[in-house]
Amino acid sequence: MLQSIWSESYSFTNRNNIHPMMEEQYQKALNPNQIQRIEDPKLREIRSKHWLYRHKIFMDEAHISDQELMRLYKLDEEAEQREIDKYKKAKK
Repeated sequence: MLQSIWSESYSFTNRNNIHPMMEEQYQKALNPNQIQRIEDPKLREIRSKHWLYRHKIFMDEAHISDQELMRLYKLDEEAEQREIDKYKKAKK
C-alpha cells in the first residue's frame, strides 16, 4: 500500500506532454519535476511544501508505524487541497 502511494507521487499522467498549466498542476499527486514546471510561484510553493513534507514522513518510515504514516499522509493531502482551493478562489 505504501509503495502504491509513493509510486502515485511519481506518476506522470500528462500523456500529451502539454505544459503543466491547468490540468497537470492541479493533479492530486505531482513529482518534483512537474512541480518545478508550475509557473505560478505561489502554487509552486504550496505543491512543493506538501511534497517535501510527505517525502520527509516517508523517509522517516523506520521510526513511525505504517498506520501513522498513512494518517499523516492523508492529513497533509487534505491540508494541501484546502490550500489549493483557497489559492484558486483568491486567484479568480
